[in-house]
Amino acid sequence: MFGALALLSVYAGPYLKNQLDGAAAFWINTAIAIFLGLLIPAYAISRTVVLVPTDEATKFEPPSSSVKRNYTLVAALVVIFGILGFRGCTLVLRDSFFPAELAELARARETLLPQFRLSLLAYKNEHGCYPEKLHALIPDYIEVLPLELNPNKYWDHRFANISYEQFNRDGECEARFGWLRCSGPDCYSKYEVNKGEFWHDK
Repeated sequence: MFGALALLSVYAGPYLKNQLDGAAAFWINTAIAIFLGLLIPAYAISRTVVLVPTDEATKFEPPSSSVKRNYTLVAALVVIFGILGFRGCTLVLRDSFFPAELAELARARETLLPQFRLSLLAYKNEHGCYPEKLHALIPDYIEVLPLELNPNKYWDHRFANISYEQFNRDGECEARFGWLRCSGPDCYSKYEVNKGEFWHDK
């Protein structure tokens, strides 16, 4: 049972991130962390205490060697399940962006990209193709790369990250951006630089 719950703490995080928004996933996984890190070891501790009735009063029996071994096991369980629970919690926390934040980020990108496209087209006209990396636009075409369009800014945040790729299709150089508007299904958006068009999952 403990092994199954330990696996749950590790793998529930990624699943919850795909199914729920950041806030809900974070609090559910926090509950898993508390359950594994505190309640299970507490239950194990309660099972190691041996009580024996006497004529005077009920008191603790001096711990035997087997009880001492149980305490060692419990200490190990506290550490192991605490780490696993905390790890499951941080899996969600690292990538959690609340829906309002994602929506605001998506709106900023949709505002910036049409104007940013002009710099990419200017680069293509001069070099024959779009840059492989957006930083190649600096300083001749832009002074600074907007944070909202920088693939390196949110590289460790699965939902907030934005991708940029330059590729050839039927001999024509093309480029596109891709990002998520939310943390659930049907949230992917992309911007085709050649056409200057947005495409959204429905």
